[in-house]
Amino acid sequence: MQTFITTPAPEIYYSDGPIKAGPILGFDYKDTKNVAYTLYNKNYGTFQRFQGFSILLDDATKSQSGDQLDFYIESDRGIPSYISIYNIVVTNNTRQRLYVTKAEMEKLGVGKFWLYGSITSGNRVYIISPRTLEFQKP
Repeated sequence: MQTFITTPAPEIYYSDGPIKAGPILGFDYKDTKNVAYTLYNKNYGTFQRFQGFSILLDDATKSQSGDQLDFYIESDRGIPSYISIYNIVVTNNTRQRLYVTKAEMEKLGVGKFWLYGSITSGNRVYIISPRTLEFQKP
């Protein structure tokens, strides 16, 4: 019998770095009108080289080699024309981080999105609590 365990929502980071992002992300960090600068007052000199964002799953979802990670980025506007789907067989025993490229953000477009998923480990299913995120263009 499967056991279901709810885990906290993932954390969102700028690019692949250690700096946590706010709930609204812009597409092009080279654009001085990006929300990173206009809303969050980030340093252009540091951020202009960034692209995309990363999703770091909570430590409670630390997985083992062979676990199945299923993660989705879906528009809150109803049936989306495009949805990002990550189906990954875990190959290491660590906290999982997913990278979302600028190109993938462009496919999703502007708007608000739900980020959610699960990790299946044997007879345990870790339900990753959803997080919302908004993409804006200057």
